[in-house]
Amino acid sequence: MPKSILIVDDSRFARLSLRRIVEQHFPDWYVAEAANGEEALNILGDISADHILLDYNMPGDDGLTVAEKIRARGITAAITIITANVQDALSERARQRGLSFLRKPAKEEQILALLNAG
Repeated sequence: MPKSILIVDDSRFARLSLRRIVEQHFPDWYVAEAANGEEALNILGDISADHILLDYNMPGDDGLTVAEKIRARGITAAITIITANVQDALSERARQRGLSFLRKPAKEEQILALLNAG
């Protein structure tokens, strides 16, 4: 059964870049996109995602808050925070919540390693 991934980022360019990587290396995966946390939560009402790539700095709720809301719904997808905000404290907070953490711009090899591991 093909996997599905939700890419959440307020930057259209970032979403398209991540989508390109996923579609190139995992052509049978279903890829959904959201521009913010509220949109992501709405989409997750309709699909069952295996992976969620989640920006930290977005309009509305930040990525950690969105991740908490996702977990509160009982969704167990692998969640990775991807951000240019490279504070060690943010990385540690993500890891304490069981989330993966990547710094922007994430390299293609990093994305592939993450998706292949999950």
